Amino acid sequence: MFKGIGEFVHHRPRIITGDNYKDFRQSLMFDKSEINISLFNISKINVETRSGAVPRIKRMSEVLGAPYFDYLSNLDDLVLLMDESHHYRADRGMQVINELRPVLGLELTATPLVERQSGKVVKFKNVVYEYSLAKAIQDGFVKEPAVATRRDFIPSQYSAEDVDRTNWKTASACMKIPRWRWIFIRGMPKPGP
Repeated sequence: MFKGIGEFVHHRPRIITGDNYKDFRQSLMFDKSEINISLFNISKINVETRSGAVPRIKRMSEVLGAPYFDYLSNLDDLVLLMDESHHYRADRGMQVINELRPVLGLELTATPLVERQSGKVVKFKNVVYEYSLAKAIQDGFVKEPAVATRRDFIPSQYSAEDVDRTNWKTASACMKIPRWRWIFIRGMPKPGP
């Protein structure tokens, strides 16, 4: 029985991922005295099913004697911690979660919204705790965002690279960032004067 995170000080948990789950012998997997933390990405499972293939996690494992997914779904104490949980709300994500049958699912997201097929955005109904950006700024955990715009700039009149270049020049001028510290995405060259 897991008594809390303090238990990790004396009994390091076994971390199991999509890369190493086949390496564990069956006897180690089913040892109830050990704490196993399985880190998997439901999106990866979903991508593998698009082509009609059975995801690796659902394929028979000779080492385990069953698919690892079956092992997880048969645990009577499975808890899911779902980071970026707004991505799990699609039909396929919910199907995978339901197949796993967790006793508890904790969803973490900075975007507690779901966009329905109708285009309507719906806020999560099961929010236990909300910590807003305004509160994070007030508490000093996040810097206050700054927005800079230009009156004379119409993005549709420029290429994507020119828009990026102009945005970087405007932002760096507002923030007084020296040119040598500019960071560019997509391998863009430094803008000229």
